[in-house]
Amino acid sequence: MELLRLQQSVLSLAYARLHYWYFFKFFFGSHIQFVGKARIRIHPATHLVMRNSKIIVENGVLSVGYSPGWPIKDSSDIRLFDSTLHIIGNVDLRPGVGIWAMNAKVVIRNGTVMNGPSGIVSKARVEVGAHCQIAKNTTIMDCDLHKHGVAGGKPEDVAKQVIIEDHCWIGHNVTILKGVTVGKGCIIGAHSVVTKDVEAGTQVAGVPARKIKENVIWEP
Repeated sequence: MELLRLQQSVLSLAYARLHYWYFFKFFFGSHIQFVGKARIRIHPATHLVMRNSKIIVENGVLSVGYSPGWPIKDSSDIRLFDSTLHIIGNVDLRPGVGIWAMNAKVVIRNGTVMNGPSGIVSKARVEVGAHCQIAKNTTIMDCDLHKHGVAGGKPEDVAKQVIIEDHCWIGHNVTILKGVTVGKGCIIGAHSVVTKDVEAGTQVAGVPARKIKENVIWEP
């Protein structure tokens, strides 16, 4: 049995490497830019669509679709249209994570882990700071995806940047909406909907999210 597991592990690793070198690098290599000592690790089940776009990995490793110690259940999905995904340092996008960007820039910094199924939807700019922990079913959106307005006016889909500063803990099933800045060291309680800025070092929760604690600290 142990020999069978070892054989399966070796075959899985060989397939992943073959996928990277002969498919990923061939079709998408021109869309990937490495700065400094950097590399990318994308699971073969990942859906990757890019048009007039690029992924920049700077001084670190971007891992997409891998989850240490857990079997792969959900494919990750990255779709970039006239957009840039900029990774700075080591970033881990777990199975089920989706990033959809249209005429936008998404920046994710060192040490951040995003668990799936979660998604970032951007038509302007979304920035996630260093050492953030983002739980399952989180949605981060800087736009509405649909044009809307009031009778007599012109329907619009206005995009406003979302910034999540360093060392934030985003709980399960959280929604962060356009125009929001989440300050450094914040905790966003599970099932919250964040519609306004969150001060650094505070914990918020609820629909819409409200401050419930100040001067909070947390460890991953």
